[in-house]
Amino acid sequence: VFASVAAFSATRLTLVLTTLRNLLWKVAPAILIDSHGFFQGFYQGLGWGPNPWGIRYGKDADGYEAVAKIDPQAGFATPRFQSRIRDLYFRRVLEQPGAVARIYFAKMMEALRDPFHLFGISAFWTMAATLVVLTFLAIRKRIESAALEISGVFTVANLILLSEAVFIRPDAPYIYPIKLGIVIGASCVGDYLLSRYLLMDG
Repeated sequence: VFASVAAFSATRLTLVLTTLRNLLWKVAPAILIDSHGFFQGFYQGLGWGPNPWGIRYGKDADGYEAVAKIDPQAGFATPRFQSRIRDLYFRRVLEQPGAVARIYFAKMMEALRDPFHLFGISAFWTMAATLVVLTFLAIRKRIESAALEISGVFTVANLILLSEAVFIRPDAPYIYPIKLGIVIGASCVGDYLLSRYLLMDG
């Protein structure tokens, strides 16, 4: 799990280094946050396509105006703003869970239609097959090789990245890093199966 988080964090290297710098040298917190933050991304992600709240993905003004209605002093991209938009996100989810589920299902299907293929097969089917094999071997307590551990790390990291595509937006910046992880994860599983079951006598 820790290795998977580390692999995911590598895709957020700038944020990781900034946080580390602040901890080591006791840098005072910024007045503004240097990124949208988790829940602003989640809130705006509800605006991917038609939705009951009129949120438009990519229009930060929608989130700002929604927050301003409940807390005019929150500003924009401040810690207080992030706290308010987090509350708004969960309010939307609880108000209309069916609508939220439909939005996320549509984004999942859009992500799975990504054109990246391996040997003519969607890379996501490859990832699913890798996950099935790893689960089967884990149940039988046969994950004892470094290749399988590496595959597990990349598969979990891929699932984290895929969740970003579902919660925020299913386009290249969120989906592209998954492709390398799929190739590495599937290759490690293939190497293990080949060496254990096909080359046992070699």
